[in-house]
Amino acid sequence: MPQTKLLILENSTLDVLAGRSDVLQILPFLRSLKQAPQKRKCGSCGGNAGSRVRADTYAAAKRTIGGLPQASKQALKRALNTSGIRVVYRDEKNRVIQLTF
Repeated sequence: MPQTKLLILENSTLDVLAGRSDVLQILPFLRSLKQAPQKRKCGSCGGNAGSRVRADTYAAAKRTIGGLPQASKQALKRALNTSGIRVVYRDEKNRVIQLTF
């Protein structure tokens, strides 16, 4: 299979990766995505009760991926058969960080 040039890690991509055992060995914190609340509307306001918690869980996973040591980033690229990975997240100062490695 040819190598992908750039893989962008979006929420849906993280969901798929959380189901892969080879990736979970490199990124065990992705298990928390499976435990995050599912999207459900609350009865009183019609809002989405679990969406904020779920969004925070994805954001934390992306920040953690951004802060991985270089060796783990290289192992992730080998496991995903890609030459580059891009992750976009907000840092603790709420700035948008676009990291490509």
